[in-house]
Amino acid sequence: MAGADVDTSVGSVADSYDNALAEGIIGLFKIEVINFPGPWKSTFEVEWTTLQRVRQYTNERRHSATRHKPPQEMEDAFYDQMSDLQNAAQVRNKETSRKPGAVHAVS
Repeated sequence: MAGADVDTSVGSVADSYDNALAEGIIGLFKIEVINFPGPWKSTFEVEWTTLQRVRQYTNERRHSATRHKPPQEMEDAFYDQMSDLQNAAQVRNKETSRKPGAVHAVS
C-alpha cells in the first residue's frame, strides 16, 4: 500500500483520535476477507468481494438484537405489523378525524 501512496489507517496511531470500533472491524475484514483467500489478481476482485461482504453483512447476518433473525425478515415483520395497525385504525375510525392531534388512519 505504501507503494501506491495509500494510507493504511484513517487516523493516527496510539492516541485519543483512534476509533477502536472502526479499526477492529477493518482488522477483522482484512483477516477474514482480504488476507485469507488471497492473493488477489486484480483490484476488481477485491472490490467485488468487498461489495458481496457488505451485502451479506447488511442483509443476511443474524444478530442477538433481532432474535437471531436476518434483517430482511425483521423488516418484513415490522411492515406487516404496521399494515395490521393501519387496518385496525381504519376499521375503528370509519372516517379520518379533522381534529388537530387526533389519531388519523392512512387510506
